[in-house]
Amino acid sequence: MRMDHPIFRSPNAVSPTLEDAPTPKSYAHHPAGRGLGDRMPMWRVQTEGYSDGEGMLIGIVSNDAGFLDSPDTEWISGGVNTKGPRAVALGRHGNFFHWGFAASPTYMTDEAKLVFVNAIHHIAGFDGQTPVARKQDGVFAREMLAMMIDMVGDEGYADLVAMYEGIKDDFEARQAEIRERIDAGEEVSDGDRRMLDMPAVTPPGRYDNVARVMPSVDLDALGDDPDVVVAKLTAMLPYVASSDEWYQLEVDADLQALGIANHDPRMLEAAIGMLGDEGDRATGQRLLARYTGESFAEAEQWRAWLDANRDDLFFSDVAGYRWLVNRRGPAVPASGAEIGSDTDPISIEIEVEPLNRMQKMLKVEFQVRDGWHAYHEPPKDTPYVGVSAQVKLPDGVTWIGRWSDPETEPDPDDPRLRRVRGTFLLETLLDLEPGAAGVATLTIRYQLCDATRCLPPTEVEREVTVRASGKRR
Repeated sequence: MRMDHPIFRSPNAVSPTLEDAPTPKSYAHHPAGRGLGDRMPMWRVQTEGYSDGEGMLIGIVSNDAGFLDSPDTEWISGGVNTKGPRAVALGRHGNFFHWGFAASPTYMTDEAKLVFVNAIHHIAGFDGQTPVARKQDGVFAREMLAMMIDMVGDEGYADLVAMYEGIKDDFEARQAEIRERIDAGEEVSDGDRRMLDMPAVTPPGRYDNVARVMPSVDLDALGDDPDVVVAKLTAMLPYVASSDEWYQLEVDADLQALGIANHDPRMLEAAIGMLGDEGDRATGQRLLARYTGESFAEAEQWRAWLDANRDDLFFSDVAGYRWLVNRRGPAVPASGAEIGSDTDPISIEIEVEPLNRMQKMLKVEFQVRDGWHAYHEPPKDTPYVGVSAQVKLPDGVTWIGRWSDPETEPDPDDPRLRRVRGTFLLETLLDLEPGAAGVATLTIRYQLCDATRCLPPTEVEREVTVRASGKRR
């Protein structure tokens, strides 16, 4: 935490009270968290957390990988989370201030209330100063690949195995607690019963994560010594870029042959220099087009563009592995090429399907955009909100059974979590009395995540007409 930051000084002077608290488990398995003890000093922001009392909504942290890629960004503080010690709980980009804690002022500590006021005062000074770049969907940050490479080495892989052993212990303890309740004759939820059928938690193989992100690299050809493999993969890092597949990276052979990293401005100079040599012209054009989004035909045009923008250029992995121009206005690349999308990653359709005169099937269809996922009945000790639907039915309409279970897949980082992706349904059977008719109100909750971030939990309300189609016989 940057204790010297203005949000702790003005207009209210605040000296945050630090408490000795358990170090989050995820920190110990993060390269930046190595060497941390079992406990660490923390500043309390909320009087109640998401797992306390009645259950507060979880907060939102931004993954730190790529956060500082863009100019005019500030990392102020991390927070208790599952992403690591450098995740952004308090930060700024342009005129956007990220306050990642979910509690309203009613549930803030007295110190946090003052800092919250200071944060508003601080961001007011950036009015009109818009963010410079946006994270592009489907892009995997180089910093995250570097973490995965670190986990190939003996120390990193030992940390990864230890993390999975902790997950395994928690999972087995949860299963044992469910079995004890069943043996005692208690009712348990369907979700708890399904947890008993889940496969055992096992750590991924040493190379599995890297293979998933860089499938085009022949890992077998790199040798059997993990330290050698780490060195060879690390040597590839300056030359990686997004492939055509979501959240996958590839090594740019043109860039590797050039021997200059794509985020090194000398690459632009070298590529423009190639345009004067017919033998290298095609390579130079490929490099310039790939890493700028521009499409000039002649070396003189590229030189004019570089000279005009040299002082304002910056490279961003998360905005598409591209050189962008720091224009003080709407965030767009140099020639207006797309660097992000504002499209909502989910759509929801409600349908009432007649089965017979007095029974209907209520269907909630979710369509989640590629690269995103939601969760189905996440364990209560995880900070995620699962997909759910509550229905207020009109008079004369009753439930039969329960919502159906969508098809799920295990989360690669925590097998206790079950992901839902693509198109999936929640269905339930309704029984209608003769003449019953009215509007059913559905309250739908979900949280969407991609490979590097989670959006805030969302709640939407929808209405659908339910009507009996005849008399019961």
